[in-house]
Amino acid sequence: GDGAVSTDSAVAGESMSLGEYEDVFMPALSSTMSEGKIVSWLKDVGDKVEAGEAIMVVESDKADMDVEAFEDGYLGAIYCEEGQTVDVGASVGIIVKDPSDISKLTSHSNSNSSSSSSPSTNHADTNNTHSLTHDAASSSFPQSSSFSSTLAAPDCSFSQVD
Repeated sequence: GDGAVSTDSAVAGESMSLGEYEDVFMPALSSTMSEGKIVSWLKDVGDKVEAGEAIMVVESDKADMDVEAFEDGYLGAIYCEEGQTVDVGASVGIIVKDPSDISKLTSHSNSNSSSSSSPSTNHADTNNTHSLTHDAASSSFPQSSSFSSTLAAPDCSFSQVD
């Protein structure tokens, strides 16, 4: 239903409550370049960067080149470590305007995995058992027995869902 859609989008929207920020993209350093390797980051997370200042060194198919920041700000996060090869246009890091956003980035990724997963799974479980028993009660018995046989074979149930 519509309810599920709106809650999903709300959750996605909340995940980044940052002020202004700019993604740092892997640039196309030559016309033939499709991916680049990050040789080194010249800045650490939390460092102030200025527009035009080199923030990382990228190895293209032609040569190693400095990649400059487009915006003044602070390096808020590094998504791709040194030595990683990334597609052109992929986001490799983030520059934030407000240094206080950096702690949001780091704390968010940590708290996200542990705290939010447990309550949401509990909710899902209670909802599912609730609706299943409800369906079984309202529907006839032969149907519910065929349900249990499809549940026993996970491959079946997935293909039916599709």
